[in-house]
Amino acid sequence: MLNDIRHAIRSLRKSPGFTLISVLTLALGIGATATIFALLDAIVLNPLKYPDPDRLAWVESSVPGVGEGVRWGVSRAGYLAFDQDLRTISSIGAYSTGDLALAYGDKAEGVRAASVTHQILPMLGARAALGRLIEEQDTRVGAEPVVV
Repeated sequence: MLNDIRHAIRSLRKSPGFTLISVLTLALGIGATATIFALLDAIVLNPLKYPDPDRLAWVESSVPGVGEGVRWGVSRAGYLAFDQDLRTISSIGAYSTGDLALAYGDKAEGVRAASVTHQILPMLGARAALGRLIEEQDTRVGAEPVVV
């Protein structure tokens, strides 16, 4: 085996262009593999940073006739029906996202925001660093909007 290694080194010294391209190709391949594994590990393999992540579920419905793979979230009426008839699940929460204008003083800024039910933040293990989280009375019809 030692003779084979010596022969390989001599061959690589004779053609430095080939050696450089080979080393760069190996470095690129190893770097790409490490990067892809790091992303896969962070996104797919590691559990979510929520309490009991194996007990969380996402509910959506397919939309027949609109297109393959098109999905919609549950409607408000569907959410309320689920919420009233809870038997096998401990909690259900809902949210919708959108862009809002946040005004303060003379300035306004566009922000990405989510409208959530009172169950969703505790279900995800969120705690208020200051103030409080959304409570049940905050999500009733006619209640004043609350920002967290």
